[in-house]
Amino acid sequence: MDNDTITAIATPQGFGGVGIVRVSGDEVQAICKKLFTTKLKSRYAHYLPVKIKNELIDNAIIIYYPAPHSYTGEDVLEIQAHGGPIILDQILKLVLSFDGVRLSNPGEFTSRAFLNDKMDLLQAESVMDMIHANSEQAARAAVSSLQGEFSKQINKLQDRLNNLRVYIEASMDFPDEEINFKTDKNLQKSFNQILDIFNSILKSTKQGELLKHGITIALAGAPNSGKSSLLNALLQRNSVIVSDIAGTTRDVISKTILLDSMPINIIDTAGIRKSYDEIEKIGISYALAEYKKADRILLIVDGNDSDKKQQNTIKKIIKKLPTNIPVDIIINKIDLSGDKACIKKDNNNNKNTFIYLSAKHKIGLEILKNHLKKSAGFREHEGAFMAKSRHINNITEAKNYLKLAKARLDENDYPELSADDLTTAQNALSKITGKIKPDDLLGDIFANFCIGK
Repeated sequence: MDNDTITAIATPQGFGGVGIVRVSGDEVQAICKKLFTTKLKSRYAHYLPVKIKNELIDNAIIIYYPAPHSYTGEDVLEIQAHGGPIILDQILKLVLSFDGVRLSNPGEFTSRAFLNDKMDLLQAESVMDMIHANSEQAARAAVSSLQGEFSKQINKLQDRLNNLRVYIEASMDFPDEEINFKTDKNLQKSFNQILDIFNSILKSTKQGELLKHGITIALAGAPNSGKSSLLNALLQRNSVIVSDIAGTTRDVISKTILLDSMPINIIDTAGIRKSYDEIEKIGISYALAEYKKADRILLIVDGNDSDKKQQNTIKKIIKKLPTNIPVDIIINKIDLSGDKACIKKDNNNNKNTFIYLSAKHKIGLEILKNHLKKSAGFREHEGAFMAKSRHINNITEAKNYLKLAKARLDENDYPELSADDLTTAQNALSKITGKIKPDDLLGDIFANFCIGK
């Protein structure tokens, strides 16, 4: 970390009631003396004029946070002015005119907080999760991580792994004790308890992943089966053109809804059929490509068709769908067919679920929504950590090394290798909180932050 003093506008671009210019570094005290005749009290809101060569830019709220009791752990100055871009730009240029001050890089304020031990890497990453939270539950999960709850669980896991490793190494140092690792009940119990903790954390990270990224659902079906009507029903507004003319939808249409805090990206596509229309054929090719990107496919069938026609439609379209993606069969238009809204399993294929509904009249939609949540593994009131893929990969790696360590003792009685595996598991977890911090990893993480954060 260099010794430059950094500055940036910390509020979003555009017009607003209040805008903030943030400064952090060794030059903050000198800047305060040059800008203001009033001596600034620590952590006190002063109302003072900000001037360039005695010309008033704005009257602002000025707060000085001396190190180490600040966001970055350094001396920090915040100038809270009116939120016009011209005013904020003038104040920023004024601060940059002083020696030793430069514009901050993306995420540099938070990276300095991390490097000054104000927060660990998990907490630093949760700052962006809070900013980009798309639901109250996602925001609560991000706040929990920022307060260190996720880190506490990781540190607790590391302590348990360390105690286990120390026990095995101590047993090797005293061979006269003749400890049988295979039959040592306390050792086996420790292994199993730690595996349970791993599974519990991975379950919570899965919920966090769902809160952040959700799932992608692709709507498939023959033309005029009601795909666009179902999309409109889920969106609770008429966002897509619906027509009795088959083949109305030709472009790929993507919309996102929140289903009890879980984002669902819904992709509406062209109806699947044999077509001689060149534009429609392109739309169908796009649809087939989108199906491969989905987490789940809803195959919409016209419930007013005969049973035989329904079965033929399902067989023809399923042949064109990816075999590795789960497919639910939606029997639509039950307002015309007389069927009741319900959910059934396919007697011939346990992989497929049949859901009977009417998109036009919004009958059976709750059945579909509950099925989507259950299929994704989403639990609305369950604790969640806003984990990223790298966190999950590191936790999974550590868990696998724990299982390998146990297997070595159970099968071959190799305590030295088992202890090494436990050390590797600890190192994998250390990468999550930043105790082991490769420079390229830190660069990638903080590059995704905004300039003023």
